[in-house]
Amino acid sequence: MARYQAKKLLDGDDAAFARACGEYARNDAFRSLNETIIANVGRDRDKGARFARVPTGFETCTFCLMLASRGAVYHTRKSAGEWKHFHRGCDCKVVPSFDPDPYAEVVQGVKPRELYERISLIEKQTGLSFADSKASRKLSELIALHDRDWLLTGKVSKVGYADATTEAKKLKDKGHPAEVRVANRLRVHGFRTVFVDDEVAVLNGEAGRFQIVGLPDLDTGLEIKNVSAAKSENTIRKHIGTAKKNAGSSKSSSMLARTITSQTKRQDG
Repeated sequence: MARYQAKKLLDGDDAAFARACGEYARNDAFRSLNETIIANVGRDRDKGARFARVPTGFETCTFCLMLASRGAVYHTRKSAGEWKHFHRGCDCKVVPSFDPDPYAEVVQGVKPRELYERISLIEKQTGLSFADSKASRKLSELIALHDRDWLLTGKVSKVGYADATTEAKKLKDKGHPAEVRVANRLRVHGFRTVFVDDEVAVLNGEAGRFQIVGLPDLDTGLEIKNVSAAKSENTIRKHIGTAKKNAGSSKSSSMLARTITSQTKRQDG
């Protein structure tokens, strides 16, 4: 890794090399701390010590959120080995607990039982499970579309905008009220609904001019399509196909769109 990062020095990018070194040092320090706690819990497991994964910020990945939802249940050598895996850029922490209730609130503000209920709800809604390794990635991508406050506390967030300029532009769009109605339906189910500017000018080097590139409506990569005037399911499918071509669209957008289409078909049937 050191040799690979050193190539940045040859390219004259000293700042990128410094950032990479700092990131690796940070990750090693956090991993060392977590592994020390795991080792201490293993030493004191006869005294009822257990450990839990606890998310501490917005860098916690969805898979680690799933681990955090299990509460303080890891206390055997086997479980310590299975859960002794950390990845670069994740800020979850290992925390010891002596509470007999594995779902106890070890860290203020993090309630494993509520987190588990919400992740289980998403598993039930999608028919996917983290127990299935093949479905795990798709489930993680879908959970990433949800608001973190909702996942951790159940608090439903408001519809928002990336900045004041985006809000002003959106409010001038005649079709935006319909998008807001959809966003309000999404947010009550825990989805993050922050609108971004979905049309940006990008310089085309070959053409020598700026071109408008379409982006998803929400900062999670979800695209909202108004199909209130659609006369057939084929029209809806065309809308979905167009949405998938937008730059930056979430991989889970098509899965969510297929679910909505399927539900619409059943209701009309």
